[in-house]
Amino acid sequence: MKNQTLETVLEIPEGISIQANGMTVELEGKGKKNSKTFTAQGVTLSVQGNQFKITAARSNKKGLRFSNTIYAHVNNMIQGLQKGYEYKLTAVYSHFPMNIQVKGSTVEIHNFIGQKEIRKARIMPGTEVSIKGKDLTVKGHDLEAVGQTAANIENATRLTGKDLRVFQDGVYILKEKR
Repeated sequence: MKNQTLETVLEIPEGISIQANGMTVELEGKGKKNSKTFTAQGVTLSVQGNQFKITAARSNKKGLRFSNTIYAHVNNMIQGLQKGYEYKLTAVYSHFPMNIQVKGSTVEIHNFIGQKEIRKARIMPGTEVSIKGKDLTVKGHDLEAVGQTAANIENATRLTGKDLRVFQDGVYILKEKR
């Protein structure tokens, strides 16, 4: 049986420019930039006009898996440049009120379950965190960075060694807007 190549094509919308240098894809649009480096083997990336082509050397399951993954990542990068991503979080506490502040590239959580220790969560580059009362909003154009920032904030208030049915304090992700 002869090996066949598998080619997947993604249409690039107007207002977004794309460059493929080896396995690095760089997108630019609306004054924002997004780039990602892929490590898939046997896959070549190219740009022809307003089309982004992903060519896998073999049309087996592995080649299909690599091309679909790259397609999904580039499609998410395009949607991020067009619309952006947003996560909504809320602070939940029963007795000790939490004080949450943004300082530089970290989110500081004071007075978590009455502790003197300040809990910190890292804000990934390209995302912004805004706080209004108990609600936090994480916005950005890179899905991975926005999701990781929301997860860092949620993980900073994770409790260990306590009964989670009793101690339900924390900062939790409510919804994700794509």
